Amino acid sequence: MSDRFPTDDVLDVSRRRVLETGVLISGSALMGSAAGTAPPTAVAQAESPSVACGDSVRGELTPGDATGFRGEGHYQDEYRFEGTEGEYVSVSMATVGSDGDGFNGDPYLYLLAPDGTIVAENDDSGGNLNAYLSVTTLPVSGSYTVVATSYAPEQSFQYDLTVTCGDPFAREPIACGETVIDELTTEDATGFLSDEHAHDAYAFDGTEGEFVEISMNGVDVPTGGDGPLADPLIALLDENLDLVAWDDDSGGNLNARVNARLPQDGSYTLIATSFFPQTYFAYDLTLECRGRLNPTPLACGESVESEITPDDDSGVRNEFGQHFHDAYVFEGSADQSVTITMQADRLADSSDEFEYPLGDPYLYLFDPEGTLIAEDDDGAGDFGALIQQRLYADGEYFLVATSFGASEFFPYEVTLACSDPTVPPAEPIPVACGDRITAALEPTDSTGFLGPDYFHDLYDFEGVKGDVLTVSMSGSDGDSFLVLLDPNEEVVVFDDDSGGGFDALLAGVELGADGTYSIVATSFSPAEFFEYELTVQCR
Repeated sequence: MSDRFPTDDVLDVSRRRVLETGVLISGSALMGSAAGTAPPTAVAQAESPSVACGDSVRGELTPGDATGFRGEGHYQDEYRFEGTEGEYVSVSMATVGSDGDGFNGDPYLYLLAPDGTIVAENDDSGGNLNAYLSVTTLPVSGSYTVVATSYAPEQSFQYDLTVTCGDPFAREPIACGETVIDELTTEDATGFLSDEHAHDAYAFDGTEGEFVEISMNGVDVPTGGDGPLADPLIALLDENLDLVAWDDDSGGNLNARVNARLPQDGSYTLIATSFFPQTYFAYDLTLECRGRLNPTPLACGESVESEITPDDDSGVRNEFGQHFHDAYVFEGSADQSVTITMQADRLADSSDEFEYPLGDPYLYLFDPEGTLIAEDDDGAGDFGALIQQRLYADGEYFLVATSFGASEFFPYEVTLACSDPTVPPAEPIPVACGDRITAALEPTDSTGFLGPDYFHDLYDFEGVKGDVLTVSMSGSDGDSFLVLLDPNEEVVVFDDDSGGGFDALLAGVELGADGTYSIVATSFSPAEFFEYELTVQCR
């Protein structure tokens, strides 16, 4: 990184403390009594130096710096910049030089909103232990603060910090039905996942309710003949650059495939990149589109008998050829768990001793925003499809009943059962305002909150009516998902990616009652296992 930031060109910007009063809250104040130290002295914002979009800053963490935001002993520098509501911002922090043992330090970044709440945080997304965070849309206009610190305490090192703003994507057009053959190279743009992830960007116009399938297939041998295997990753963004859907390996053999229902009319952006940093390979990218569904209403407790026929619509599932489907819609709410089954009719063999299904059902479930939240092939047994899912939002959910194989035609029965959700069967871990916890989603964790294959950790804290809560979940290798439950175990708010990248953030939630609240830390996709850091702030 050092040759990208020549010393003569680096700005001489001094550090500042995060304000305890006014527009920002100090790290020690956020830690409260748990830190056991008085908050740092407030500084007038007018005297605080700032960085502008596009600036690169050479800094150093030393024992003389302020501490306390991440924890006692974590040296920190703070920088202020003016942000605009809806603006795209990315921040990178990379070490400079070496201590002789090959370890330069482990940077950690926080981005704070004008009111002091965490907007995003990151540890290692910049590669080689460097930190990188991006926020597609800033929540408000005002003075934001970047806290540059270290993952572990008492680390001293020089670093380069860069702030980039504005739309970072140079897009090429792609049309429905088109396949583009291209290549990720060292000459491509970076900055979506990190400054070491090359990406290509494509644009298309979409219509609310339209279904799209995007596939990205990479070659097995990377460009140049060495390095990691091709492992494509696709992200779909709306015209506000908010994440609609993403995928890593659903296309099989490390290839990526996204199925999504577009939430609104407008221009959409496809990001074709790699799961691993510094990975370069040729790929083909295909965009398939189909019109709005004409769904049949389905009610809780109802079973519908129908048939997949050649006269049905097709296009939602395209693997292995043309798949025909029926579509259903039902009203869901954040206080429901649903169980959906699809069973093909059965036919007895010539001896009448055995029966076998006439087809292999496949189910897709889309949430009100059009995101695919569950799919299944054989979960019900004997080729029957089963989805068990906890709903986390009110609105219309869309169910697509199709087949696993192409051109399968058979009669079937689909059933929707709804129930009140149960409390997650996990021993809650108590947390308090100001706590930062490092944990991991593991195969030994409890399941059943979002679905049977979604692993989660459960945290309890005592809330006071009127307090404003911010919770962040930052995972370096997974897609974090947070849910907040009130003392009556009802969903208050949930989030997937508001923390930047694939990190979850519940920002500025005003508590409506005194009592014990629960934080469910889980993943957006089933069977994800990764380390994460959970941060709780109150004011």
